[in-house]
Amino acid sequence: MFDLAALRPIVDHALKAPEHAPTFGQTPPIAPALWLVKDDGIYLMSNGRPRQIADDSFVNGQNRDGQSLVVYAEGFDPTKADPVAVWYAAREAVGGDDFGEPLPAEWFKDALGRGETMITLNVTARAIHVVLPLTTT
Repeated sequence: MFDLAALRPIVDHALKAPEHAPTFGQTPPIAPALWLVKDDGIYLMSNGRPRQIADDSFVNGQNRDGQSLVVYAEGFDPTKADPVAVWYAAREAVGGDDFGEPLPAEWFKDALGRGETMITLNVTARAIHVVLPLTTT
C-alpha cells in the first residue's frame, strides 16, 4: 500500500520529465512511468530523466546524498524499521530477486485526480494489479 499524496511529486516528475529511462529489456520509446522496485525494501520512483533526487540528506541518520526520491510501500521502508527484517519481509512479499517494473504514470495520475489517498499494488509472478479503495455514494 502506498500513500498517494506522498507519490504526487514522483508522478509529476515522471509526467513532466523530458526523457524517460528504460528498465532492463525496454526499448524506445519509453513512456512516463513509476518503477516498482524491490531491493532493500519495496518502493516506487520516477523513470524521468534527469533523475529526481531526494531533498533530504539524512533519514534516520543515514546519508541519502544523491539518492533518488522514492516512496516506500507501507511496512517495507528499511529506514524506518530493522533493515534485515524489511529485506526478509520484501522477499516474502514479492520474491527473492531484485527487480524494477515500470507502471504507467497515468495509473497514478488518474487515482490522484479522483482524490484517492491510498493505492495498493497486488504483485504476483504473472501480473501487477492496482487496487483502489471502494468508494460509496
